[in-house]
Amino acid sequence: MPQQIYNECIDLHIRRKEEILEILSQEDRWYHLTELKNTLNWSNNTLRKDIHILQDYLPNSWEIQTKRGYGIRLKKPTNSSIEDIIYNIRNQSSFYKIFCHILHYKNVTLTSLASEFNYSYYTIKYTLNKIETFVKRYNLHLTKRPLQIRGEEWLIRKCIVDLYVNIYGQNWPFYYYEKDRIHYFIEMFEKTWNITFFQNDKHMLACILAITVSRIKTNNPIHIDSRDYAMLRGTSYYKTCKKILSPLKKETNILFSTDEILYFTIHLIGAKYWGENHSISKNITPNQTQKEAIYLDTKISHFLSNLEKNLQIPILKNAELINHITRCIQRVFYLSNIHSFNKFAFSLQNNLYETNTYYIKNNFPNTFSKVQKQYKSLFSQYSFNIPEEEVAIISLLIESVRGYTEQRPLKLLLYVSTDSGILFYLKSWLKKYFPFQFEIIIFTKSLSCLKEFLNTNQIALIITNTNLPIQKSIPVIKIFNLPTQRDYRCITNFIENNTLSST
Repeated sequence: MPQQIYNECIDLHIRRKEEILEILSQEDRWYHLTELKNTLNWSNNTLRKDIHILQDYLPNSWEIQTKRGYGIRLKKPTNSSIEDIIYNIRNQSSFYKIFCHILHYKNVTLTSLASEFNYSYYTIKYTLNKIETFVKRYNLHLTKRPLQIRGEEWLIRKCIVDLYVNIYGQNWPFYYYEKDRIHYFIEMFEKTWNITFFQNDKHMLACILAITVSRIKTNNPIHIDSRDYAMLRGTSYYKTCKKILSPLKKETNILFSTDEILYFTIHLIGAKYWGENHSISKNITPNQTQKEAIYLDTKISHFLSNLEKNLQIPILKNAELINHITRCIQRVFYLSNIHSFNKFAFSLQNNLYETNTYYIKNNFPNTFSKVQKQYKSLFSQYSFNIPEEEVAIISLLIESVRGYTEQRPLKLLLYVSTDSGILFYLKSWLKKYFPFQFEIIIFTKSLSCLKEFLNTNQIALIITNTNLPIQKSIPVIKIFNLPTQRDYRCITNFIENNTLSST
């Protein structure tokens, strides 16, 4: 989440507590209170109070230790990260509480908010000003009497999804829908097309579906550009979407209009997945665009060749890398031809985006800028703004091929929920710092297959960035965003001792 938007959405006292956790999670060591004070610029008394309050938010397996003469130290399981608990802190923000209340209730006023949350009028007015600033980024506006968020329905839903995902991460934010039931419908798409969505995209699709049902129930329908009807209604995406969502229509007692089905179809096209089922994308676009898609293959070759020359990285000899980059570009190409998506793409350029994008852009600025330049050249004939997330994915894919040595004593299973960029960056990072210690196995199937896979393979260690349904006593290291010094030491300790301890 960009810092400016983060400051708007999250109360100051919440941000301070989150910053304390982020610092303590970086390394497994004692931090003196003065060190925190100098880093965060808050008084010792304020920090002591925050640390005391933080204890109430921590799971039983987590602990903030304090010891006179030593300082403060975070003890946590290696198979979890601060992402697992941060939503319990963020959802206490006055911004989030008031935003959700306005979203779900009619006739909301200053008086009703003061009564509901026991906030002062000053706090409410201050928070409403922040909400008004926030929704303007989506070309939306906040009406005052009553308090309502108004604007294009597509942008309202995008705003809601972004807020939920950035507050809750991979945790389920909807108390009125069962996560497993909504995920069932997403898994039906996977089975039908013989693919596996990246876990983050699967979670995003589930959130979009839950919000779609909620918005239909409250009589807030979506409207799709008429030009997309002819292009999308004949595709396997749309036909499958209509068929799979049919039982949900009966369960929720709502009508999924053609526009609503097309809306979800567009998000399916944009989702990242594992699998070799290219027949899905072949039927996406009409004849003219299909001809352009053939020409696109030649342009992708030039794209890769230019990057290899500019970055001095061996790209063209890596078939696996080329396959992933090609798939990324094809996904962007298909989205660039959807009018409903492009209509709002410009409005969404500066809004909430994945934290990984922020890290990649800042850690690999040279690669990021060169990929972005080539991307713009590739799509110069289209009035389409390339999402920075897409630039970041390819940037990280390219960074992942910066030299490694292949020797494989221990089997390490690597599972990533986000995208192939972060996946291959972690793979490259592991090969760089542990070049001879591991045979890295990338798990790309559905998580429902994980148990059987672990039973039939001698996996010594699992590294992931999400929660995994594991019952076997296989050590797990969970990495949040990019690897930290703490993560490096955890792996080093495992190699030395063949076991993990809480850090």
